[in-house]
Amino acid sequence: MKLKTLLAILMLALPMAAHSQKAMLVNYGNSDYTLVIPDKASPLEQYAANDLAALMRMTAGANYRITPILSESEYRQGPAIFIGGCRQNKALFAKTHFDHDGYALRSNKDNLHLLGYSDTATCYAVYHFAEHYLGSHLYTPSALEVTQCKLLEMPKIDEYHKSDFDYREVLYYYPNHSKRYALWHRLHTRQDLARDWGMFVHTFQHLVPADKYFNLHPEWFSEINGRRVRDGQLCLSNPEVLDILCMNLIQEMRKNPNATIWSVSNNDNYNNCTCPECHKADSIYGGPSGTLIHFINQVARRFPDKTISTLAYQYTRQAPQNSAVRPDSNVNIMFCSIESGRQEAIATAPGEASFRNDMEQWSAMTDNIFLWDYVVQFRNFWDPFPNLHVLQPNLQYFHQHGVKQMFEQASGADNKTSWMELRTYLIAQLMWDVNANVDSLTHQFCQGYYGPAARSVEQFLKEMTEALTASGQRLDIYGYPVNGRDGYLRPAMLDRYRQLMAEAYASLAGTQNPTMSFADEPTPYTY
Repeated sequence: MKLKTLLAILMLALPMAAHSQKAMLVNYGNSDYTLVIPDKASPLEQYAANDLAALMRMTAGANYRITPILSESEYRQGPAIFIGGCRQNKALFAKTHFDHDGYALRSNKDNLHLLGYSDTATCYAVYHFAEHYLGSHLYTPSALEVTQCKLLEMPKIDEYHKSDFDYREVLYYYPNHSKRYALWHRLHTRQDLARDWGMFVHTFQHLVPADKYFNLHPEWFSEINGRRVRDGQLCLSNPEVLDILCMNLIQEMRKNPNATIWSVSNNDNYNNCTCPECHKADSIYGGPSGTLIHFINQVARRFPDKTISTLAYQYTRQAPQNSAVRPDSNVNIMFCSIESGRQEAIATAPGEASFRNDMEQWSAMTDNIFLWDYVVQFRNFWDPFPNLHVLQPNLQYFHQHGVKQMFEQASGADNKTSWMELRTYLIAQLMWDVNANVDSLTHQFCQGYYGPAARSVEQFLKEMTEALTASGQRLDIYGYPVNGRDGYLRPAMLDRYRQLMAEAYASLAGTQNPTMSFADEPTPYTY
């Protein structure tokens, strides 16, 4: 009897002994780990460390001992997670080449090292670890799903990640109202753009304003049907326009000397100049876009240390047909997809042949392309807009043609739309990795965010997309709900959507929101 009792005690002790030999991230309410940051940690490094400590606490539960955060000078020994520019990270990653926004995660013995190309990319590494190894998911700034556990050991990790696009912005309520959300999902914001860009699109009207110059110099402005007009473009064949524009651009640059990108671009209308000299220039340079690029190259040569951005938009969307006219190396082409339908992928839609031709011609001329895409219906933000199925193939198409900067225009910082949370989430993942598994991402989001209602929500999305595709109708960013009355918004489908939504709400009866919030884990640094 005593022998059996002894064996039982030993068997019970074995798991605990095994765990005690390994460094544990979570160990029944405790942790073996210390978080280590540089002696002169940046605000973002401090921010990332605070958030990781909070996430570890939420993972372990209410009784968790708070993980200490030490500077590299304070740290002495024991398992540690080194964050950012610590000397321990610099030594380990000394031979690692970090691409723009790239980040690495590497375990070494009992320690974990998290480092990025920049402090921002270090935050990406921290949140990647939180999501893929702690099981935390941030669906919206106030919807944080945390997987709680009693035992969690440090896994073996050796990963390096880089983005498919250097610039990744979605103009939406999120991420503009939450810097944490932007960092978690590796998105840029209006603040990032304002740091780098001195002026942003449609700048002819600001650099040579008609209110100031038209009365004295009408010849600087577009001639339409033999008359100079105030509300058009500039006369790009007039050498005085180049001089006055550059003089005013210098004044703007002096106000914002740190900006590296300056937009010199056509106004938001089709009224390009048709005077005899501009008409001649169009014929020489291969169309209005050729005349524009010839002009922009001259501006760019006066500012060789800056990037001059211009628009391939509306009447300048088609690339110059004269192969001798190419953008200079410091000229950025902002190419826009405003005319495209969203019912079918751009790469395969028969109606997008002209867009594909323009895209491919521009990409043959330059690899400095900023793609301005559109992902909501602007005339009615709350109209169901079933375009989720084209997000991935469109981003893959842009990536395949050398686009390095992506801007997805949604409803702006202060407006919401249908499916805003899911659409933003998918776009964010796909702008980082265009080949990510969309079905898995969609399912994961719906399960985490909608909980028991996920099945009905996913069915709703599936049937609406199928109804759109079966109708063969165009899905336009400037359409109206009435456009779908014979297709995905026909009466029978509206009844079906109501049924699915009723099922979704019924499935939530008696349930509680399973998500957590960082509001319960305040951090001392506010970005």
